[in-house]
Amino acid sequence: MIDFLKILILNKKLIDDLHSNQLLSNYSIVEKFKNNLNKEVQEITQAKITKVYKEIIFCFYTKGGELTKLEVLFKPHYYFNSNLHNVNDFSALDCIETLTEIRDVFKLPVDELFILNIEFGVNAISPIDCKKLITHTIYHNKNLFISSSDSLGYSRISFKQNRNGRANNYKKIKFYHKGLQFPKYTDKNTFRFEIKSKRSNYIKNKINVFSYGDLLKTKTYHLLSQVIKNEFTKVLMLDVYNTCEGLTPNETKKIKEYNNPFKWSNALEGSKNTFNNNKKAYYKLLDKTGSNIHNAVVEIINTKLAFLLKNCANLTALDKTENCANLNVYIIEKGTTKPNRICPVTGIDISMQKGSSYLLSHSGLKHLYKTSKEKFDEVRRKHLTSKWWDADFNTQIREIAHNIRDTMKNRRLKQDRLYPTYQKQLFLL
Repeated sequence: MIDFLKILILNKKLIDDLHSNQLLSNYSIVEKFKNNLNKEVQEITQAKITKVYKEIIFCFYTKGGELTKLEVLFKPHYYFNSNLHNVNDFSALDCIETLTEIRDVFKLPVDELFILNIEFGVNAISPIDCKKLITHTIYHNKNLFISSSDSLGYSRISFKQNRNGRANNYKKIKFYHKGLQFPKYTDKNTFRFEIKSKRSNYIKNKINVFSYGDLLKTKTYHLLSQVIKNEFTKVLMLDVYNTCEGLTPNETKKIKEYNNPFKWSNALEGSKNTFNNNKKAYYKLLDKTGSNIHNAVVEIINTKLAFLLKNCANLTALDKTENCANLNVYIIEKGTTKPNRICPVTGIDISMQKGSSYLLSHSGLKHLYKTSKEKFDEVRRKHLTSKWWDADFNTQIREIAHNIRDTMKNRRLKQDRLYPTYQKQLFLL
């Protein structure tokens, strides 16, 4: 779900510790990041010192020769895929696992890391040719979709304009052809619908995210999902290929009028409710034909969001106050405990790990070392490369956990290639 984060750190000791952390390497402006994060030029050039960890950028700011603040630029979805792409399904628990890994690697006090910018959205497969779907999506609310300034083909963005005509960074809606960007990894008709914000009043008040710690809670992802659904209902999508079956000649003529973009720009010049009233009437006529493209995409998005949240549903019901990343024991409302959980890669019982864990992690590996050295050595032989055999214990734990996760990702990619789950085509051109 989450595609980009800009994180602010003001804790002086933490900033100093991260600045001296040996895992960080100095950033070179000639570096080419696979996740394109190196194109965030403004933050990189403003910072006095810039360092990198696996294509996560750490921008250190100074005043009077002292480190004063740190901004971290992070793309969780890309990181999850070893920075190759962000086009596959990235569930709520995948995101929590990814953020938890970074928290553990750097021992971050998550409630002291403040979220300045966020991008979140959903990837799904269009029921029609994706290029046509994007082209004929013309408004979000009363804000026109315009061509995005990035290099992606068939990419549209919508936002309110400030008085000076510039984009308001409170909230931007982006809708683009993801399959065109990564044809190797997904169906050619994959789209992405995304919400972006650079304003704390939106991030705090609309999605209740104050700190990094909030992104480790399953309830946050349920709210993000609802926001995505609500924002897509505000989209105006012209169904220009509708056959108008079942409509009267006058109704068919009306549909053709509505399919003209100038109809909508003129509606904006009318009274306060003219645009929305026209939109309701248009969609009502499309519903009458039995093939409203907007409704079809709404259903596809809702289904995909439910899929991305499905592993969180029970955890949210079981624990109303704590996030699943911090649950050590699953307690069912009747007082019984859930059965043991098994890591699908190693076959090791991971019931002692936090509630969101589905793979053997740092804490599970340390527990295994204490309780069964023989099993630990077996896992280490299979999942630790020779490069790290002489490393210290904590480094070995980190690398084993990372390789276990990479093994799981590779299995998923192989499964997707062998058995692609294409969605049913609802509309034929």
